[in-house]
Amino acid sequence: MEASTFLTDKHKKTIKRIFNIISIIIIVMVAVMLETKISSIIYKKESETASYRCPSLFSITRSARDTLIVMRVEPVCRTYVLENLK
Repeated sequence: MEASTFLTDKHKKTIKRIFNIISIIIIVMVAVMLETKISSIIYKKESETASYRCPSLFSITRSARDTLIVMRVEPVCRTYVLENLK
């Protein structure tokens, strides 16, 4: 009589499938957390850069009829301009 194995092939396949699903879920969660962390670091760096660079590019010129806003086009400075026009 042969010694019976504790896990049959069907059980082994089920365990492998569950392990693969859990691995994929963990990889996706780590990737999302890493992307969130990187985007927050980039946003912080852009904010710091904007606070130093944008005031030198931003100037308001007043004429007799209207106010003219002069600024070089830089995407980092958009929020700076909108906050300082209020």
